Amino acid sequence: MFGLSKSEPTEEENLETTVKMAILAVQEGNLVKADKLLHISLKLANDMQHQAAVTHIYCLMANLAMERGLVGQAERLFTTVLKRILAQGEAQDSNAVVEISLKLSQIFLANGDMAKAEKGLEFSIDAMRKKVEAAGRNFVCITSEP
Repeated sequence: MFGLSKSEPTEEENLETTVKMAILAVQEGNLVKADKLLHISLKLANDMQHQAAVTHIYCLMANLAMERGLVGQAERLFTTVLKRILAQGEAQDSNAVVEISLKLSQIFLANGDMAKAEKGLEFSIDAMRKKVEAAGRNFVCITSEP
């Protein structure tokens, strides 16, 4: 009537809509529904061979697993994300790598693996310290001593 035709959504639009629905389900606290939608999204992204979307969905799934208390699953997913982004050329000291390293450290701590937790935390601190120093600022460590 108004010159607008209803066409079928593209594969990419379906993928985007499904991911958005999953994020909304997380925000609403419906974590089981979010998990199902993310698995559907992952299949769509794999079918499309959309590697960036696959990596993003794995990251969303890892965060969801953490929220659900599934630390083993979260560890596997974060490790997969880390491998994928490094293989795609992400710098080892990038904010994304540091963020995932911190999350993995949190998982290692929850599992009682203090050595791995400390190693991940030290890596993250060193990477950020170098960035601050490279920016020409002095790194100041604030302590609670008088």
